[in-house]
Amino acid sequence: MDALYFERTIRRILGDRAYGLAGTISTNRSYRRRWIRKALRHIERRIGALDTTPFHRELMACEVARIRATLGRNDDPAWPLVDSVFALVGSLLGFTTGDGEPRYEATYFQTHDQYYAERAERRDPADRLATCRNAYATRRQLMAELKAQGFSVFEISLVFQTSQHKVTELLKGPH
Repeated sequence: MDALYFERTIRRILGDRAYGLAGTISTNRSYRRRWIRKALRHIERRIGALDTTPFHRELMACEVARIRATLGRNDDPAWPLVDSVFALVGSLLGFTTGDGEPRYEATYFQTHDQYYAERAERRDPADRLATCRNAYATRRQLMAELKAQGFSVFEISLVFQTSQHKVTELLKGPH
């Protein structure tokens, strides 16, 4: 894993405490494991505060425990860690059974303080999204191209088989 990417990922969870982490972990592999454990403790606290059923909370806590066990003393766990992280992400997104249907809905919101703090950051959230290629950004770009070619919102909604409201929302860009 790229050291800078690792630092940015850990900083998303732990904030500026992980600033400058990239230089240290490139020379000391066990240091990476320690930072992952710190992040896992923080994730466990967040899971404990989630408004969900006891079963769902226990399932997510179990996945975090499995990640911690996979780490153990291993400085390079590779695939077992990836599998455990995918299981945790699936649980966070509500996929708790083996049928591919979510049994829980993830809901996110921001308080006013969080909203304004994000706006006041050095970089605008839209700038961060612009550097990330994903299906939504591509879809938005294609819709903008069709709009520039003279297609109406209704026609674009037919092409993408979605509502006119969703097309209008995507054309406005990320918020």
